[in-house]
Amino acid sequence: MKLSLFTLSSVFTAVSSAAVAPRAPWTCPDRTTAVDLAHAVNAAGNNFYTTNTAEFAGGYTQADTNTAQIYPVPASGPNPVNTVTFYRYFSTTADDHYYTTQTGAATITRHGNSYTLDGPQGLTLTKSGIVFCGAVPLYELFKAPKTGEPATAADHLYTTSIGELTSASIKGYKYEGIAAYVLPPQPIVVGAGR
Repeated sequence: MKLSLFTLSSVFTAVSSAAVAPRAPWTCPDRTTAVDLAHAVNAAGNNFYTTNTAEFAGGYTQADTNTAQIYPVPASGPNPVNTVTFYRYFSTTADDHYYTTQTGAATITRHGNSYTLDGPQGLTLTKSGIVFCGAVPLYELFKAPKTGEPATAADHLYTTSIGELTSASIKGYKYEGIAAYVLPPQPIVVGAGR
């Protein structure tokens, strides 16, 4: 049986076309629905992040800049495509908040402290969001208490700023990795909710 180059080419094209389904374009959530992930600090110097600034009433002072923007968790139905849930945990022993996309377990242990789930804080983007949606890494840092300091000296810090990451490292924070992929922070509008 003799096959021509044209026949082999036609068969290969037909097989490869049938085997690969067309790829849907990468979609980004609607940017206009993003909300500020606000940053505050308490008297002990512990950092706290929330999309609800009313939570700052518990002894926190809002920082001069927001940390990032994330998406709200939908009231019902699945999360939008290309997003992951961003969870907030709290340790009463360390008086420290921890944020992650890695779990939704009721309790977790980090740095020898038990953290209890506060709930979903919002939605962040998958890693591909950097390319398609303008996302940036949200860096996670941790400062352990020094010898003789109380457990409450432990603190997690989150930032999208390389400058803040560097200055926090000088203050004793250790880089722990990328906590999530978020939208860059928007400036705080003076007089708007402050």
